[in-house]
Amino acid sequence: MRQQMLIGWCRLALVALTLGLGACTAAPERAPVAQVEAEGVIVCPPPTARCELSGAVLADGRILLVNDRAIAGKASDAILALAPRPLTPRLAAQFLSGAPTLPAEKFEAIAVTPDGQQVFATTAFDRLDLATSALDRFNVLLTWPATRPQVARVLGGAPDKPLVSLELRRQLQAALASPSEPGGPAYFKVEGLAALPDRLLIGVREVGRTYKDFRFTLTILSLPWRMRAGLPELAGAPRVIWRLDPAALPALPRAPVALSDLAYDAPRDRFWLLTSYERDDEGPGSVAGFLWMLDRAGLERGARPVLVRGPDGAPLMFSHKPEALAVLADGRLLVVHDDDRRATPVPDAGASGGARPRRQTEAYYQVISVSQRP
Repeated sequence: MRQQMLIGWCRLALVALTLGLGACTAAPERAPVAQVEAEGVIVCPPPTARCELSGAVLADGRILLVNDRAIAGKASDAILALAPRPLTPRLAAQFLSGAPTLPAEKFEAIAVTPDGQQVFATTAFDRLDLATSALDRFNVLLTWPATRPQVARVLGGAPDKPLVSLELRRQLQAALASPSEPGGPAYFKVEGLAALPDRLLIGVREVGRTYKDFRFTLTILSLPWRMRAGLPELAGAPRVIWRLDPAALPALPRAPVALSDLAYDAPRDRFWLLTSYERDDEGPGSVAGFLWMLDRAGLERGARPVLVRGPDGAPLMFSHKPEALAVLADGRLLVVHDDDRRATPVPDAGASGGARPRRQTEAYYQVISVSQRP
């Protein structure tokens, strides 16, 4: 009798375990699935020689873009705008009217506050010569009211050099300190920017000793800011709030990757991240990229981002190098690619309807919708 009862309890336990496993497999984590809905090229205005767009944002009803190749080392040469109209296969960008002529070069990211009132744009902060001021212009954080770029101001300047953000650069370097680099890395590269009502999130792609001796990273710093007397000002030092070793990411068709942009999706209270892969050569497969999603709670607890996949369930992989990411008014995403000097194929809007090599004055873009698959 005791043996029969024991057998019965074992059978019940086995059934319960089986049902539990079935419940686990029947309700997998919801995965973001992307669909490319449109594509085309953005043409930079003359006399731009290289259209290497590295940041995008929707502000004041138009798309603002930054080019990391300034013509004469001024902000006004690198900040562009697209007219508020439907995205067509060929878009002509114009220099932003009223953009400041401040010395600034190699812009990498641009962001707008959730209320749409303030725009911020940052350079890469990837070079500095302590002996001269020749490279100071690579270290600039700009801000302006979305409707008045002519009153743009530099944030994070030192008292003796208010037109460049050298004090902010010193703080960023200190915030990136590690046991192996207690004073902070001698070299780092900013490639992402998102704006919240009380802080800026700054994305870092590379850290190391020099631009030739570095390691890839996915790092986000939080930089407090506030409005004072109607003007934005920095309100504290930056600190690292999220960091991920690219080796910790799931297996990808192209690796290693590093952060290339981030954007805050205010209506959904989440962040979108771009990562990109790049080889030194210009052959097929030398560039690629991926899209990730991370909600605010996940960012604050240091969670891994969720990889966005295509309709077939495979990772959504860009065959270009994605560097600019903007959330459009309808919730879709604009991804703009910076392929440097590579003549990567782009859609031919002419009679052929096929593909042709990209011109140096063009940047390839895609419009993407993302849904949740149960």
